[in-house]
Amino acid sequence: MSQGGYGGQGGGGGWGQQPPGGPPQGGYGGPPPGGAPYGSPPGAAYGAPPMGGAAMTYQPTGAAGGQRVTFSGTGGDLFGKFLLNFIPVVGGWMFRTEAQRWYWSNKTIDGQKCEFTAQWGEHLVARIVPAILTVITLGIYAPWAEVAVKKWEFERVLVNGQPGRVRYEGQGGELFMKRLVWGLLTAITFGIYAYWRVNNEWGYKWTHTMVDGRPLNYRKDISGTFVLFLVQSLLTQITCGIYAPWAAATVCKYEADHVQ
Repeated sequence: MSQGGYGGQGGGGGWGQQPPGGPPQGGYGGPPPGGAPYGSPPGAAYGAPPMGGAAMTYQPTGAAGGQRVTFSGTGGDLFGKFLLNFIPVVGGWMFRTEAQRWYWSNKTIDGQKCEFTAQWGEHLVARIVPAILTVITLGIYAPWAEVAVKKWEFERVLVNGQPGRVRYEGQGGELFMKRLVWGLLTAITFGIYAYWRVNNEWGYKWTHTMVDGRPLNYRKDISGTFVLFLVQSLLTQITCGIYAPWAAATVCKYEADHVQ
């Protein structure tokens, strides 16, 4: 064994006793002189990422068995916005915009808060042409109009303060054909299929909603939807419509709870 061996004790640098001249250069147990220092263990490094590294955008905090979408809006907040409808001419459009703001500002996706940034004037311009085309075509254009408005809407939604992270990729023609079938099934079952249709509508909406390029999914629950609408409609009728904002908040929360 040469002088400056591996930290044991021994004569002449052997294992028995300390070598002459004191501890080897670099101390016991370290790398030999001139050798590279021992590095980090293989795999992921300890601690925070290096300075200047890019932060990850996609944060699926609810993807591992948790809830991906939450909704915390209340009927009281929405009820206050109904007063906008009393403003002449533009009140209805102002209410629509504020209702969308209420919907998105109370929603989180993968644990990250959402925000709707459009103003009522933009909302009016975005909806007016699709609305005219729907009237001219006697309602046939409605699925295309809905898709156009949703794409416009999603482009104005921030997720964790960042634009462009949520997109809607539905197609008017595809939605038209699906609604044609759903409508026929609802008619021939005397309305019984309506609860399946609601689940299909929600399913189509969420499977065509992309978050950071990844689609969401909707867990259908026919019996739960039946109870939901039965109770909410009864409460709305009993209160002569006053309960409607609370019913809307309950439905939004139920829908969000079933997104995976």
